[in-house]
Amino acid sequence: MKIRLAKSAGFCYGVKRAVELAESAAQSGEPCVMLGYIIHNSDVVDRLASQGVKVVEDPDQVPQGCGVIIRSHGESRETYERLEKRGARILDATCPNVKRIHQIVSQAEEQGRQPVIIGTPHHPEVTAIAGWCSHPVVLSGAQELEAWLQEDENRKNLPLTFVSQTTSTRKIWDGCVKKAKKSVQTRNFLIQYAERHRNARRKPISSPRSATKWWSSATVKAPTPNAWRRFAGSPVRMCSSLSAQRTWI
Repeated sequence: MKIRLAKSAGFCYGVKRAVELAESAAQSGEPCVMLGYIIHNSDVVDRLASQGVKVVEDPDQVPQGCGVIIRSHGESRETYERLEKRGARILDATCPNVKRIHQIVSQAEEQGRQPVIIGTPHHPEVTAIAGWCSHPVVLSGAQELEAWLQEDENRKNLPLTFVSQTTSTRKIWDGCVKKAKKSVQTRNFLIQYAERHRNARRKPISSPRSATKWWSSATVKAPTPNAWRRFAGSPVRMCSSLSAQRTWI
């Protein structure tokens, strides 16, 4: 039997960078730990631990002045502050896409907007994103969004900023956007988002052998300047007041 490895197999950019940081720290001989598992692969984690880069679960477990690797999922603002107070050397492997979302929700709240995070509650990435705003709303999909909007009619008039967990699916995101278009009444509704979609599909390989080829794609989207969309019958200009967030991630 011939086994074909998909080109997309392996570490994503963020995880690869985190592992490389850990390996570099191990080779340098300087004390360093990982804050949480930097990869869902026990063999890699065990190998790094055997080289002296062990896992800690809480910032208070990081020795004074020790290096600490932030995993690609990112961490909350409070976690960074706690590490800085301990004098830790922060090796930040947060995925750039995720870090951009941190900036968006933080800036949105400063401007009086309500951040709405579409993602899996308690997922490390979502928990980290929520940790960059004071009053985050985390919803897993369109049904929860609808229920949240119906709980209080005033929410339909709030200036909202939507972001998506980077590993969520396009189907979930589109469902939430569709629901928001129908329900939100305010002209201040803004899909000011950073989004990275990763979709996996199966496609049969044209081969006499029975096999399955896996492929995946990833895209990053950001609002387009001067784009217009219609929400609840009202034209809304996207990004007109947030020019700093028009760039691609």
